[in-house]
Amino acid sequence: MLSFLFFAGALHTNFVQLRVQRWPLLVFLTIGVLVSTLLVGTVTYFVLQLISLEVSYIYCLLFGALILPMDTIAVLGILKKAGAPKKLEGKIAGESLFND
Repeated sequence: MLSFLFFAGALHTNFVQLRVQRWPLLVFLTIGVLVSTLLVGTVTYFVLQLISLEVSYIYCLLFGALILPMDTIAVLGILKKAGAPKKLEGKIAGESLFND
């Protein structure tokens, strides 16, 4: 089912805009994902420690990496409804598609 959602998201993406926005996308896809994964993984690790569950930190990081990708279809729908600028829509859609 997930592959159909990715296809639907990619179908409505302007690839010319992605090419224009490639440098911000590259930053979002590397630094943004790493920082978010570390943040979610670390918070998860400490919350689990507070409730006396011993889970390895690497598993918490894996959870952080798995839980972060956005729902591409929902994000694109919200951006279109909100009338977001095309540059912003291109950045978010590209990050969402490539991150997934």
